[in-house]
Amino acid sequence: RVCSYDRPGALPSASDPRPASVAATSATFSRELRTVLANAGERGPYLLAAHSFGGLLVSAFTARYPDDVAGLVFVDALAPARTAAFGTPGVLPETWDARADVALIESVAWGARPVVVLTTTTPLEAPDVRRRGTNVVIAAAPQYSHFVFSDVPGLAYEAIRVAIAAVRAGGPLPACAQTRLPQVGARCTP
Repeated sequence: RVCSYDRPGALPSASDPRPASVAATSATFSRELRTVLANAGERGPYLLAAHSFGGLLVSAFTARYPDDVAGLVFVDALAPARTAAFGTPGVLPETWDARADVALIESVAWGARPVVVLTTTTPLEAPDVRRRGTNVVIAAAPQYSHFVFSDVPGLAYEAIRVAIAAVRAGGPLPACAQTRLPQVGARCTP
């Protein structure tokens, strides 16, 4: 089962706007995602997949609610070490203020959770994600754009599928070369 949502304030968004009295912080985003999932009757722990700025949001969610996260997939997504650079209002087109949570997000660890990283235009994010866990697979596809999920939907899907299989099996991720990622356009990275 797959759930996706439009964050209030994301452009363009089908969601109602966030009330002006509610600050657009990482705490707010984490709480909103948790509320959406609970209101939809979805029970965790969850496999969270993120693209671009969403990498910081799933990192924030994991830092706040670690028991709710079974695994993560970063699809050309920003890594936690980038929180300070992107957590200041005005840096992103979307309003977000992570200044109060920089230390929390930048210190998040994945532990043994399955984490799959697919990079296209953000290869420097991979080492930061790798150092945070013991169950991380990284694949690169620099021939595609930042919107790899539109360029080659099967590649992004395969990254998610690899993580789902590991979560369901309750064990380690296979080596990248043992997955279908190389067959669908990615290069395994050490």
